[in-house]
Amino acid sequence: MSHSPKAPRGHGSESSTPLRSANHSLNKYCEERLGYPEDGAFKRARVAKLALQFPRAVDELRSGEIHLTGLLQLAPHLTGDNADALFTEARGKPRREIALILARRFPRPDVPPRIQTLGASPSGNGAGAHPGIPSGPSTPNFRSGAEPFRLEPLSAERYRIEFSASAEFRGKLEQARELLSHSVPSGDIAVVLARAR
Repeated sequence: MSHSPKAPRGHGSESSTPLRSANHSLNKYCEERLGYPEDGAFKRARVAKLALQFPRAVDELRSGEIHLTGLLQLAPHLTGDNADALFTEARGKPRREIALILARRFPRPDVPPRIQTLGASPSGNGAGAHPGIPSGPSTPNFRSGAEPFRLEPLSAERYRIEFSASAEFRGKLEQARELLSHSVPSGDIAVVLARAR
């Protein structure tokens, strides 16, 4: 006796018309059909697209030599010419070491110094910002609750450092800038902090 195939759970008669239950994006498919949280779904969808262009990505992920986050770090930099070299160099490396590899191979320019009062609106009046320092909103590339600070290599020798500080710390920083104004007329925060060693 033959039996008709069972309908996918939760979709009833829609199984006869698969397009009705289709997800409009790979992200949504990973979330709604596979049950991944939003962040996990994004990562898997991005790596799936990456694997279409660079099949080795799947092999590295399956072997555990390059983790999901590592593949996402590599993705914007991979080309047909450098993919094999980058995959090989990233094997077995934690996230921070992969970031250093990419900073060495693809150096970026320094970021401008910035002091901003947290919670200030993008169109705010700049209250709390030091004169001569941009007071617009910062755009950190990490999710809320991820890291209490940001330490990001820009090149082999330069880093972007971003953190939250108290009003007391800021007051001490401004005092240090004033005291060093004769030798550091630019008031460059990085130079002032380096002098405080």
